[in-house]
This record gives sequence, C-alpha cells and structure tokens, in this order.
Amino acid sequence: MSENKIIPFEARRNFYAQSNHLLRSSSFDLGLTGNKLLAVLTANAQIKKSLTFTVRLKNLSELISGRGGNSYKLIDKELRALYNKEWTILIINQDTGKTDKEVMMRLVSSLNFNQKKGTVTIELAASSQQFLLQLYKQYAIFDLRFFLSLKSKYGPRLYQYFKSFSSIQSKIEMTIEEFTNQMHVQDNSYNYSNLKKYVLIPALVDVCNNTDLFVTFKEIKAQKGKKVEKLLFNIREKDKEVKYKLLSEIEKDIDLGTIYDDDNFNVITEQDIRASEIIGSIFDFWDKLPSTQKCEFTDKIGEAIHGALKRYDIEDLKSAMRNYNEMLTAPWFVLDYQWSLSQFLRLDKIERVQSDGQLWTLFLKITSQYPEDFLREMMKDPNKKAKPLDSETKNIIDEFYAAIKK
Repeated sequence: MSENKIIPFEARRNFYAQSNHLLRSSSFDLGLTGNKLLAVLTANAQIKKSLTFTVRLKNLSELISGRGGNSYKLIDKELRALYNKEWTILIINQDTGKTDKEVMMRLVSSLNFNQKKGTVTIELAASSQQFLLQLYKQYAIFDLRFFLSLKSKYGPRLYQYFKSFSSIQSKIEMTIEEFTNQMHVQDNSYNYSNLKKYVLIPALVDVCNNTDLFVTFKEIKAQKGKKVEKLLFNIREKDKEVKYKLLSEIEKDIDLGTIYDDDNFNVITEQDIRASEIIGSIFDFWDKLPSTQKCEFTDKIGEAIHGALKRYDIEDLKSAMRNYNEMLTAPWFVLDYQWSLSQFLRLDKIERVQSDGQLWTLFLKITSQYPEDFLREMMKDPNKKAKPLDSETKNIIDEFYAAIKK
C-alpha cells in the first residue's frame, strides 16, 4: 500500500497515539508525572485536531497527580519543564535498521498562564506535528485510562517502549546498557542486581497490573561466567474480557472528567466511558457470531446500539443476536435474505427474536415439528407448488416467511 493511501490515526475519546520514533527516543526522560502530562496533552491535541488548546490547571493536576496542595505546583513545574525540554529523535529505516534522519526539536513552543481563570493555553511546536497529529504509520495507540493508572517511577517509560513494538513483534531483546538508557536510570552505580530490584521488577509489576499488556522476561547470561548481559522480553496483549474488568476497576479511582476550557467540547465522563465500552462489546459480540452479516463500525451503528440499549438490557440484546445467528446456522435455512446489524437493531426485529418473540417461537416450532429435508425443500419452493401442504403447515410456513421479511 502506498504511503498516501494509509489511513491516518483518528483520535477517539480516551485514546491517543504517539509516534514510535518519539516513543523510542532516548530523550524520553520525563518521569512519572511528566509522562502522564504529555499523554493528556497529546490526547487533547489529537481530539481537538489543533496544536493550540487551553486546559484548566486544577482539573489537570487532580487528574494526573491527585488532589492536594502540592499537586497544582507539581503540574505547573512539569509544564515548564516540558516547555524547556529539547528532544533528539532518530528516524530509523525499518528495512535497513539504520538511521535515516536525526530531528532535534521542542514539543512545546509557548505557555500562556491565565492566573485569574486558572487555565493555561498550550501551543505545541509546528515541528511536533509529524509526531503528534500527522500519524499515518509507525505509531502506538494508548488508552489514557491505562496510562494514568501507572504508579511506579519507571512503569510509564517501560510501557511506552513496549507499546511501540507490541503491534509488530512479541519478543524484544535488549542489552543491559540499552535497557538502562531507555529507562533513563540516572544512578550509574547501579549493578544488575539493583537495576532488577529497583527498576525492572517494579516497572514490570506496574505494567502487568495496570495496563493492557502482560510482559515476562528472561535473563540471558554471558557464555562464560554468570553475568547477565541481555534481557529477553515476551509481550502479549490481554484478552478483551480481562481489559474490560481492569478498566472497570481503574474507573473507580480515575475520573477523566473535563480538563478542557471549552464549553463546546464533549466532556469525557465515567458514564460516557461505560456506555462506550458496552456499545463496543455489543458490536464485537455480533461481529464474532459465525453467521451474521459483518460490517464496519460507524457512528450510526453506535447510535443504533445505544438506542436499543434504552429498551433492552445487555444480556437480552445478546440473547436476541444469538437466537438470530442460530436461525441462520440451521442447515435448512437457505434464504439469501439476511438482516444487517442496522436492520437487526430496529426494535421490532429485536423483539421478534427474543426468547418469547414471534419469529423465534415459530423457528423452534418448525424445527421440532418437521424434518430437515422437508424444510429445506419448502425454503427453496416458497410458493409450495412442488408439494401440496395441509392448511396448518402452510399457515406456519407462511407466517415464518412473513416474519423474516418484514
């Protein structure tokens, strides 16, 4: 696929992306609070599709570092540090593994503090656009809720680095020196034993307990002697069910709330988060059923699922989908006509395939009363010319056809 046809990353609520080149930069030494701050600002820029935006300092400080007298001062300090931060980013050629370009830049070009309103207007540098907004390939997607739940000093950095590889490879081998450099361990006196105890293990536990990744590692020792020379990491993404459960726990402690000084901006609330996850799980459930008609997720389908959930609970909706799939799977069911997900989500169709619905009741009655060969023949001969039927059978078959095609 040519580069100009690659679909760019489109930010969604709670999700943001960062360039792999940026994530693997040796300049990424922001610390726990600085990394979280950059994540929130990146998500803001991508959702607003703008390099300039305004945030409320109080909400920002509570979101990232919690409530307390020092949190506001800490965010103020980290914002100024981010403004002064210089970055060196190496653009690596994926085919050769060699450096194509070296980019030196700042991410933030200006900060405008409004003491009266308690806000800060942040302008990201134009040169940062290729790493923050114009992401067409080689980027990692993050869920802001996972990232903000990290607690250890080195957890965010380890998570960022692993996410930059997780979509293309599941194993990463690093020398101890490479690992130390990527984690930005400042204490040069650390031997491997201390590095493992104070950096590696706490960061891995943090990532495994609080994010969508599960990571294990193996120590590779020198051929002669017992010195550990390399680390081999095995990375895998957690199952959806595990991630949903973890997110529900995270949401008890993290309220994304609104940090945006813009009345027209869609506020991210806990209710929105839960609704979004439920809608996604309903769409995935339909998509994974073997016989249903597949489609791409769109805003209209999301709205239709949301509308259906106002009348049916989650299990009733899934049960109706399961019943409809069973009908389509029946060997004698040879009709070409199928409901799309949009059609299915019309309330009258959901009602028909509920456990006590007209269509599902007829399906069970027909299946139990008539042999499969007979039913297959009836489906191929909707006018019933090939074989005369008694009035009761004809009425049942006619009613079933009518209910399917409404």
